Amino acid sequence: KKIMKFLLLVAALCALLITAQACTPSKTSCDYYKCFERNYGQCGSKGYPLGYGYKYCTAFGYNRYKTQNAVDFTRETRLCLQEKMEGLKGKTCSQIHTGAFNSHPECYTRGGICHMVKRCSLGSFSFCADIMTVVRTVDAKDLVSKDSVKQMWGVLMNCASKTSVGRFVIEKMMRSMDDVEEFTEESFSELITKNE
Repeated sequence: KKIMKFLLLVAALCALLITAQACTPSKTSCDYYKCFERNYGQCGSKGYPLGYGYKYCTAFGYNRYKTQNAVDFTRETRLCLQEKMEGLKGKTCSQIHTGAFNSHPECYTRGGICHMVKRCSLGSFSFCADIMTVVRTVDAKDLVSKDSVKQMWGVLMNCASKTSVGRFVIEKMMRSMDDVEEFTEESFSELITKNE
């Protein structure tokens, strides 16, 4: 009987260790989001870990880019976003969603999006094509959501932070955005018109 109890205890401990495996952020894998969902999130298929994090992590494949900068951007951004999720363990699904979205501007900037935009603005077709690939990867409904528009403005703010004119314009637009519940083509046009 003692041996059976001991074997059952060992089996239970092994089962716990297998199900509570550590989630490891990675530049090359999106499995972190599935692990996070299983161990910490449990927000379901529409929650941030699976419905946004894993979905877009897998959608941003390396092979579709024309420049090494875009490949590096994808890898660095992937790692940063997953590292930021580490601080969201034990949070509610709503807190995970908000915290993860709040990390996007920093991670996209750290990943090198500002360099890509600058090179595109200087006439580099390859960089412009890569930026369009990034934008086209995101579903239209997600692209115009309030969370996504706020993160885009956050990225713009980060990229423009070295110029006072850029910072002024973006801050003014971000303040106006707080009044808009959900972004549609019409509300986005109203926002632009309001800030002209």
